Amino acid sequence: MVPERFDDCVEFANRLKQEVRCSIALQPLFEGFGHGGITKKYPYTAEQEHIMKNFRGRPELKKLPASAADLQVKYADGKTEQLSTFDLIANDQTNFVGWDCYAGIELSL
Repeated sequence: MVPERFDDCVEFANRLKQEVRCSIALQPLFEGFGHGGITKKYPYTAEQEHIMKNFRGRPELKKLPASAADLQVKYADGKTEQLSTFDLIANDQTNFVGWDCYAGIELSL
């Protein structure tokens, strides 16, 4: 969602969720996405961030298995919270320091 087209995207998402039974998540766009190097999140207003964080499709009409994108996040202070990968991206909580990523390695074995 490029900030300049934000209102168009939200309008379309609202129309879509009225017509189609699907999960819809509004995601922030990162500069460099699809061009070989994600750098930083586009500058969204506080209102746009709030809309992305709280927008939901119509999942209450579906009986879907739990999503692999749902995570139990445990913070250093011991607090736990149920979040999705979408929530982590929308809330800019993806800057993990001191972690290693092995995504895809187990698929190549």
